[in-house]
Amino acid sequence: MDTKIYNKQMRVFTKKMKELGFQKWKSTFFVRKTEYDVVEEIHIQRFSDGKEVTGNYGFSLLYQPYLATRFETSRRFGQLVYGKDHWWPLETEADCEKAFDDFYNIIKEKIIPEFNKFKDSKEIIKLSEDKILFFQHYIKILINLHSKNYREAKKNYDYTIENFDILNENEKDFYFIDLNRKELSEIPKMVFHDERACMDFLKSNIDENIKKMKYPFK
Repeated sequence: MDTKIYNKQMRVFTKKMKELGFQKWKSTFFVRKTEYDVVEEIHIQRFSDGKEVTGNYGFSLLYQPYLATRFETSRRFGQLVYGKDHWWPLETEADCEKAFDDFYNIIKEKIIPEFNKFKDSKEIIKLSEDKILFFQHYIKILINLHSKNYREAKKNYDYTIENFDILNENEKDFYFIDLNRKELSEIPKMVFHDERACMDFLKSNIDENIKKMKYPFK
């Protein structure tokens, strides 16, 4: 596949993605920030030999502390559409055009509705259930703070403090156990009863993530 042909289709695709509210990030990613401070990500992945291409989609929480273990999801387009991994051929110009047309339609018709499910914080919490126990409860603290469910956030926080060793018993690496302890300790206790302190804490995380990740958000 001639790189010029691929780049031409990528430019057309980029324009279409802008119409959907996505901005190009790095060279192969497209991101969109929601009003719920979630970053929706689309990644166009070309195989190393240049003969095939696929897409990945997922999201991350913008209000999570930058240095914390990141809560991210990632799934292939093929898994959503065909129930298995799938790569689109790039043997001809027609192949390339079809691949990007398919990607746009998959994003518009299937992935965006999938993203819309996560306007409900309970759906995000469900996705954390395959993580280690500590991380499940840590994410609940952040999500409930962001949703202004301060009583529930404090309940999650107290439980995580009291059961820290149990929640980390399946973590074999002491480095990550120490990191988890540090992450928990850096949540200011005043955020559970002072709304301004909570908003400042979350905004600080958002600003740092945008800066450090070099997201194209203002």
